[in-house]
Amino acid sequence: MTHEHGAGDDSDDDELDTTAALLKREGVSVSGSSNGKEDHSLDEEEIDPSTTALKHLKLLKLAYERLGSWPKPYDEYKHLNAQVFRAFAGDAKWKGVEGTEKWDAKGFGNGKAESGEGEFGGVKEWGLGRDEVILRAQEKQ
Repeated sequence: MTHEHGAGDDSDDDELDTTAALLKREGVSVSGSSNGKEDHSLDEEEIDPSTTALKHLKLLKLAYERLGSWPKPYDEYKHLNAQVFRAFAGDAKWKGVEGTEKWDAKGFGNGKAESGEGEFGGVKEWGLGRDEVILRAQEKQ
């Protein structure tokens, strides 16, 4: 979210990826090219990195509250927080947004957070698809 090619620092961590690269892996191209696949491309105006980063910052806060503490050393989150605010703080949507330094997990933890947003709702059905589709496939075999 904060850097075109990953973490925004000198890290060589290949696991770090941007939103555009993740979308590309799913066959959606931000630039309009879909490499011969069915065209699911999006205009760049449709993908708003600032809004996406804001949502993920909110989800991080809720995950922190649910856990009641940081799962890794706080310095990692402090660094990430600084990168995100450097990249997006000028956007009007970010006015009044509090960073990790203001978050407090007191009164939360044990799965409780200020909101249920981002919670795992559980698996409603363990099936592999609609019954009629599966039965037809079995008949063909």
